[in-house]
Amino acid sequence: MLKITFALQAQFEEYLRNKVASTTQNQALNALLFFYRHHLKRQKLRSISNLVKLWWLGVSVVNL
Repeated sequence: MLKITFALQAQFEEYLRNKVASTTQNQALNALLFFYRHHLKRQKLRSISNLVKLWWLGVSVVNL
């Protein structure tokens, strides 16, 4: 089983911001949100629009 650590997620987010197209970044962000909601059962994430704004500003989802 893959163990996703906060450091690994932060590295992944940094890679996405610098190396891939915006549509791929959006798909990856949605995958991370799904993972947090359904696998980790973290429903208290900020709204999607706020997360997307923070994502584009370079704030790691890990810190939320």
